[in-house]
Formats: sequence, structure tokens, C-alpha cells
Amino acid sequence: MNTQWGLSARGEYVDDNDGLITGLTGNQLKELTLTASYKPDAPMTLMAEVRQDKSDQPIFNKNGSPASNQTSLELQAVYSF
Repeated sequence: MNTQWGLSARGEYVDDNDGLITGLTGNQLKELTLTASYKPDAPMTLMAEVRQDKSDQPIFNKNGSPASNQTSLELQAVYSF
């Protein structure tokens, strides 16, 4: 957007056919993350991310019950040196 503000998106897809990652065979995982970033000063970057995870099988915990999706929000402060 400019030198202080940024916006990015990324997606991931994992085909866990043999169950090596999740322990469940035939599972497919999809993820989408949107990130907004702000650099108030040269060494500091502030970021907010929202992430949506989706699975073919209920591998996530939602209020104590298995769920096939989850949404998370992360706030980050990064100091580079």
C-alpha cells in the first residue's frame, strides 16, 4: 500500500493422504490468512492476522467439541535488528 502500511494474503493446502501430519488418513487441510501491517518506525512492525483453517475431518477443538474448522486472530509486534 505504501512504506508504512501493508496488506497480504496467503493460502496453504496439505493433502495428508497417509495421515502422517494429522493421524487421520485421507484428510485435506486448507488455510487462508489475511495480514495487515504497520511500520511506525524503521525497526518496528505491528501486524494483525486473521486465519481460517478448514479440514475434511474434525481435528480442531471448538468449545470442547471436535470441529472441522477454526478461526484465529493474532496480534504481533516485530522488532528487527
